[in-house]
Amino acid sequence: MTTRGKVQENGRRWLVALVALVALVALSMGACSTPIEEGSASGGTGSESDGDDDASSSANASGATNSTDGGSSGGAGSGPSGSGGAGTSTSAGGMACEGLEQLWLGPDDAARVGPWEIDHSNFLDQDFLRWEGSFDDPENNALIFNPQIPCDDDWRVWARMIDEGRNDSFFVQSDGAPADPAIFDGNCDQENSIRWIWSELNWRVDDPEVNPCEFAEDPWVQSWGAGEHELVFSFRESFGLAEVIITNDPDFTP
Repeated sequence: MTTRGKVQENGRRWLVALVALVALVALSMGACSTPIEEGSASGGTGSESDGDDDASSSANASGATNSTDGGSSGGAGSGPSGSGGAGTSTSAGGMACEGLEQLWLGPDDAARVGPWEIDHSNFLDQDFLRWEGSFDDPENNALIFNPQIPCDDDWRVWARMIDEGRNDSFFVQSDGAPADPAIFDGNCDQENSIRWIWSELNWRVDDPEVNPCEFAEDPWVQSWGAGEHELVFSFRESFGLAEVIITNDPDFTP
């Protein structure tokens, strides 16, 4: 083989070797790049999945926190509601009056204990409560009224009763007080005629040593909260009670 032929042969060999090397490098790169891509995709997916899990965990944690907060809020919410309830019971004692009120109570509104009977007055043209027991030694008795007071205020009580000269008084208790019932004196002028009068509830001093027209409270104003109260009249001298008016109007007169 000539020198030129040798050179050409060597050139072909180098060319084949070079092509083979390039192919080998290409193959190596292809083999390496595939796992990397998959790893990336997989890693990405894994990463996304982990991200979702994290997000889910966060959401759950946040949800748990919100739920707890919500629960606490609910508790706080029920707290004010409870306070409101308590406030309401404090106000169950209630609410101040916004206007003037009047309650009228008649014979049918009284629970009768002892010899009290419902009679009719032609003069008044209405029924009234009449004492039918002993005037000298009255037995245990009571006329019990339970007014439903609409709001908190100072309440005045007016009673329409029979005034028979000196015989014009009742024993009265308001919500069980005083323990020894107060004397409610209808009229102190000692006029000797029998008549129906309106008188505002008072509390006369029960002491024979003092003036019979001296009062501990005149008028005897009731500081009542909203709700049911008890007003009890018992026989002392007056034998008739027609009606009771309860009002928060200090200027009212029947």
